[in-house]
Amino acid sequence: MVNAQGYTKSNMLQRLLGDRLATSEGELWRHQRNPLLPLLSRERLPGYGPIITRHIDGMMSCWPGAEVHDIYRDMMVLTLNVAADPSWENSSTTGGRFCWRT
Repeated sequence: MVNAQGYTKSNMLQRLLGDRLATSEGELWRHQRNPLLPLLSRERLPGYGPIITRHIDGMMSCWPGAEVHDIYRDMMVLTLNVAADPSWENSSTTGGRFCWRT
């Protein structure tokens, strides 16, 4: 990235979450990121498709008819469901599904 110093993360999130990968910067961020790099390798990425697709299918099954949806909320729930899925390490494990109803 060019001019990485010019981009900073939200102080509010850092106060709320502490020094986590999503909120830390510089050397601390690199130190936290490095153990995750093997999970994001080119060889492993294709295996993540079925996990993500399963959650998308589950989310879509919660959408009856032509109802109006809060897509921001739905995408937030989808993201959290995918991130929390235990299948990331064992593809034979099935994760749960959570649907928000209004």
